[in-house]
Amino acid sequence: MPAATIGGVTIAHVHGAPLTIGAFNLNNLALPNATANDVVSGPMNIPVPRPDVSLPDLELGIFDVQLIVTPLATMVIDSMHLSGVKAGATVGTVEVHNVTLPYDALHITLANVGIETVAMPTIGVA
Repeated sequence: MPAATIGGVTIAHVHGAPLTIGAFNLNNLALPNATANDVVSGPMNIPVPRPDVSLPDLELGIFDVQLIVTPLATMVIDSMHLSGVKAGATVGTVEVHNVTLPYDALHITLANVGIETVAMPTIGVA
């Protein structure tokens, strides 16, 4: 049988069962520069908890009156608009547990997986 060489192969679509990864850590993640032109939120109701305030006792003869004030505050925002947002962040470690990754691989070539050519030397059959 004469020698043969395959110049390239393309696989159109590969799909398999999802990959399950028990746990892994991502260390020293950095997002040095991120920008967003416009960020818009929906409505927000933000309660602001405050501790109770006890006023001094008021003595009225046989009655002793104590007044306790419970302040309540809520910030109501129709929407929040941010323009020209620039941010950066660094995270020491992110721990990820019980991840399931579905996958599809499309248009894979031998070169994508590091194989440039497939060659078969001359094979003799007796």
